[in-house]
Amino acid sequence: METKIITEIVQFEALDTTTDKQIVTAVQGLNQFQKAYEGFLDAEIAKDMKEDSWCIIFHYEKFECVKAIGAHLRSSKEFMDFNTLIVSESLNISFGQQLKNWQ
Repeated sequence: METKIITEIVQFEALDTTTDKQIVTAVQGLNQFQKAYEGFLDAEIAKDMKEDSWCIIFHYEKFECVKAIGAHLRSSKEFMDFNTLIVSESLNISFGQQLKNWQ
């Protein structure tokens, strides 16, 4: 069966004054916001072990869901809170279509 699951990869650097706890809390807020929308599946966050860079991975049922959620997310309080903790120029977002999942 062919999957249409979309993976969004969000890479960024935190401000020097931002703690790990603040980032995790802010991303938890983003997840809670997205859970209210149809098509959001799950998320995870990882921090580079050597540098202060981060990666959030979001999964959605299809790209139409990404567009619908994104239209609301960018103007949300949750996104604004997250955005105040990061180096905005470092934000890099990419999308991919899942080909295979191993567990």
